[in-house]
Amino acid sequence: MLCLHDTAENLEETKSARHTIADYADMAIRTAERRAYLTGEGQKRQEWGISLVIVNKRGGHPCPQCAKWCGKILIDDVYSGGKPDGKHQLLSEAMQQGFLHPRCKDGVTTYFPGVTSVPDPVSREELQEAAQDEAEENREAYARRQAEKYDRMAKYSLDPENKRKYAARAEEWRESAGEANITVAKPVDSGIIATEKTGEVADVTDFCELDRQKIAEEFPALPNSRVVLTDERIKHIKDNHPEDLVFFEKYGVLTITDPEYILLDAKNPMTVMYVRSVESTNLNVIVRLALADDMKNGKSHSVMTSYCLGAKTLKRLKKKNKTLYIRE
Repeated sequence: MLCLHDTAENLEETKSARHTIADYADMAIRTAERRAYLTGEGQKRQEWGISLVIVNKRGGHPCPQCAKWCGKILIDDVYSGGKPDGKHQLLSEAMQQGFLHPRCKDGVTTYFPGVTSVPDPVSREELQEAAQDEAEENREAYARRQAEKYDRMAKYSLDPENKRKYAARAEEWRESAGEANITVAKPVDSGIIATEKTGEVADVTDFCELDRQKIAEEFPALPNSRVVLTDERIKHIKDNHPEDLVFFEKYGVLTITDPEYILLDAKNPMTVMYVRSVESTNLNVIVRLALADDMKNGKSHSVMTSYCLGAKTLKRLKKKNKTLYIRE
């Protein structure tokens, strides 16, 4: 019997790694596409009578597992029928050691002696950045899978309370993946904030003052600069991504008062993202803005949530959302 939290059946490999069918199918398709490409390239090299290939650097960073082969010239004995020459490593040996593993984004191209330029080996700094990128990609992928699971549970659950609970959990995981839809979060008023169930008043703190001039082109009519933070929002961060709370407590005010980027949230009205690099990551503080009419009803500019972003997630956010401000 299948449970709602299973996509369908799980596949288990010999190393006790579990994959959903969708995940395994994606990996198999990508592997088949790359094999077809390498086979076609290998056949063309056989026609030319050459078998040397080179592992080039990609535009991004190599995966840490394959970084040691970047810039190396190999004999393609797998697809081009190359023979050992005593000088170059065989591609088959590199593959046995983990090169071109499933979902690997690195690859080989034909090497023409005297024509093809050889890139420099991967530096220690590049390797560290590659490891950070991979860790960030894995974290985001895990968060997306969790969001999909809770979306599925919210859709098919029969109990209304469970539906609401699972939908909230799905949004929290999307937030962790940098794909949040903040409309799911409760709007934050300044002064009196009634909780959804009990109606009790939440504590509000004057958090900081934002610079209205930095976003004046998009929001020319902001009546004041006051940004508030509620205990409920702090609890939200602590409960759902506690590892980010430390950065928010240390750098949240600085991120709003002296950001590197301010992005307009494309999904949510009157919402902006303040981003600043801190230590080895980027802190994103999401603020819901309030106009004069809102403030008559007791609302203020309010911190909705905050979480850390990797370089790739930040790049994706900047691509999807309008930039209101860049620090020069």
